[in-house]
Amino acid sequence: MRIKIYSFILPGLLALAWIFTLAGVVPFGGTSGESKATSAILWMLFMAGCVLISYAWLHSIAAKWMAASIGRTTNAFQYQLAFVCLGLGISCFYATNNEAQSWVTVSIPVIAFFFLSGIKHIVDIVKSKDQLLINVLVTIWDLGMSISLLALLPTMIHATA
Repeated sequence: MRIKIYSFILPGLLALAWIFTLAGVVPFGGTSGESKATSAILWMLFMAGCVLISYAWLHSIAAKWMAASIGRTTNAFQYQLAFVCLGLGISCFYATNNEAQSWVTVSIPVIAFFFLSGIKHIVDIVKSKDQLLINVLVTIWDLGMSISLLALLPTMIHATA
């Protein structure tokens, strides 16, 4: 089996968000001198926004290619998923440029979306015994992003108080 470099994009973005946070790189919508937790929140939301906008593109403009790449045909649900991803992605970008209350508001559906997607990937991997690297790496992104945002949620809530 040949490993494709794009397989590592999603977990790479998650790792970059944490590396940028720990290195003190100021996130989009952030200011220098912010806490590491605030920086992490903004980086997570920015990376999630990038991925969600990409998902929107993949499931709409590149819908036929995307469906074929996973052995399926296009359908209306694929486009509906694209519209939801577009809305969530734009909301992530909006939140990074606004106050903590918007961080909490957008994080809840983003956590649910990625966490439940990760669980579904695990179920599918176990059920079909399809342990392709791409499926495992997507699952790392889904669970890693949702767990990261969930762990940061108390900081977000405290910042709104």
